[in-house]
Amino acid sequence: MYSTDLQPMTDTSEQRGKRVVIQGYAGAFHQIAAQLYYEGEDIEITPADSFEELVSITEDPQRADIALM
Repeated sequence: MYSTDLQPMTDTSEQRGKRVVIQGYAGAFHQIAAQLYYEGEDIEITPADSFEELVSITEDPQRADIALM
């Protein structure tokens, strides 16, 4: 990715952890499963109240990279 003056731009997706949406709250099985699956990687967990909300969040690339159901 380059800016208009051809200087390398920083890809922020590589600087932050993978954004994982889970159905449930902190300590829920889905959080534990995500942490085990992505063990050793920097991840950002986003909880969702329902599966419908999980899908809605995941469909927005500005909010999430992947969901764990």
